[in-house]
Amino acid sequence: MSVALTLRLRALSVAGVVIALAACGSAATTDNAGVLTGTVDRCHFHGVSQEMVLVYNDIHLVARQSVRSGQNYRFTLPGGRYFVTTFSPGYERPVVVPNGGTVHVNVPPVHCH
Repeated sequence: MSVALTLRLRALSVAGVVIALAACGSAATTDNAGVLTGTVDRCHFHGVSQEMVLVYNDIHLVARQSVRSGQNYRFTLPGGRYFVTTFSPGYERPVVVPNGGTVHVNVPPVHCH
């Protein structure tokens, strides 16, 4: 077998392994993912009607999204335990995101005057 042919066969086998591993990783991520979603309902305080929704796993920030009052947020996360909170003080809620499922957590108005 020529050197050129040997190198081509090695390159093809390496490419095949990389594609196979990528496919395995994608399937595992999809199978273990769940959805955390909800609506943000905030007071219009000094003309600000947006809220930053933050998702923590233990003490690590894993997701965040700026959402207008009355709009929905949505995160795709690995199944597990999280805390949903906001920049505005007074709201924190523990939540379990199920593998392959969806959990709804609405953010209510806090400190409306």
